Amino acid sequence: MNSELEVNNIIKSIGKNSLIYGVSTALQPLGGFILLPLYSEYFEKSEFGIYTLILLISTIFSTVFYLGINSAFIRSYYDYDSEEDRIKVFNTSLFILLIGLFLQVLICILAAEFLSVSILKDESYVGILTISVITSGVGFVNTGFLNYLRVKEKALKYTLVSFFSLVINIALTLYLFEYSSKSINSPIYSALFSQSLTLILLIFIHIKDINLFNINKSEIKTLLHFGLPSILAGITIMVGEWGDKFLINEFLHKDELGIFSMGFRIAMIYNVIVAMPFALVWSPLMIKIRTYSNAKLIFSRVAYLYFAFSLVFIFTVHVILEPILTLLGFHSKFYDSLNYVPLLMMALALGSLQNIYSAGITFARKPIIFAFIYLAVGCANFFASYYAIIKYGIFGIIITFILFKLITSIAIYYFSSKHFKFQIFDFGYLKLITLLLAGIFLYMNYFTNYYSFTFLFIYLLIYFIYLCKDKILYIITSFKKSI
Repeated sequence: MNSELEVNNIIKSIGKNSLIYGVSTALQPLGGFILLPLYSEYFEKSEFGIYTLILLISTIFSTVFYLGINSAFIRSYYDYDSEEDRIKVFNTSLFILLIGLFLQVLICILAAEFLSVSILKDESYVGILTISVITSGVGFVNTGFLNYLRVKEKALKYTLVSFFSLVINIALTLYLFEYSSKSINSPIYSALFSQSLTLILLIFIHIKDINLFNINKSEIKTLLHFGLPSILAGITIMVGEWGDKFLINEFLHKDELGIFSMGFRIAMIYNVIVAMPFALVWSPLMIKIRTYSNAKLIFSRVAYLYFAFSLVFIFTVHVILEPILTLLGFHSKFYDSLNYVPLLMMALALGSLQNIYSAGITFARKPIIFAFIYLAVGCANFFASYYAIIKYGIFGIIITFILFKLITSIAIYYFSSKHFKFQIFDFGYLKLITLLLAGIFLYMNYFTNYYSFTFLFIYLLIYFIYLCKDKILYIITSFKKSI
């Protein structure tokens, strides 16, 4: 009974802290919803495709030059008990991140023209591409500061800083769209300004702890040993996950790239509202609970509840997405992108299970395994996508993307289970999937948008009654006994 109570308390803690982090990260899709109508109005489909490629190039740079430190920092932070030693780990990670920022800016200046001509097919994008890459570099330094707030369990400060950054970014983007350039420049310049102001704020918050001379030199090797394989893992992820956009750019029209990119951007709401808040809480927590006697039971329960919540979220978005975007003024020229959103969200949900399944690899400090898995599965996905896009177009790409995410998560669990094994599947999962499919069938065949919200409420009520049936029965039984 005590073991069950401990499991429930940990799950409640995850839910509570995920809600706090969710407030900050949920503001991002709110900002995205505000800006999406502007993107759909001011960007042509092909132009939005170019904008997406610029962001992808920037992300590739930051994936390489952040040197894997932000993930390595959390793993090393809990190796020390004293506050002084932990501050040294923070300063050591910050020192390495600043070196990565310098290298990123330098390489970008040297390679910007080549990238602009070879990928974007136009040298006029050199300047804005450079700005975007610098912004992504400042962003990963900010992430280092935010991770320090996470491990110190300063969820409220984390939320306030995220809110500040978001408000500045939205306000400036709106201003630039309305009064300056109605082009790619507006969101990229506003991102640079908001990230820079956020960096200044984070430096002010951590000013007492920042001391780049107060580092643990031996920890540099430890951080890089854990972090550098993450670069290879990140690059191989790009092959499987982002190679699709480059394939669309090469084999289809840029209008189709713009439509797919818009659908993918909307689908990322799942990551921001569900996956990211969960990961922010779970990644440090799973390190803490790995020695608990009932750790395997906790992992199994968390995985089941996370999967259930993901299904509910995806179905809810499927029902309400179009009316909400229409209400916000989403331009009709991008409506085709909405067809891809639920499938892309499902792929993202399957992929995010890696946050739980990868526990054994993290505990064993063997991130190189990620690189091998991503490389093998990613390359297979890239070649499969090549044939799928030629024969089936964008839907072919999406199906291979779903399979890529599913196979990757299963492969990660397989190798991770050699170091830490827990149950990841039982009959309850089939019941959840069956209930979801029944809801989709009923909605698509018997309900209209006129009363879809009523149907959604009833369906979610049934879903949560099923999910919490044991607790509901316990409450009813206790009530009967008390009477």
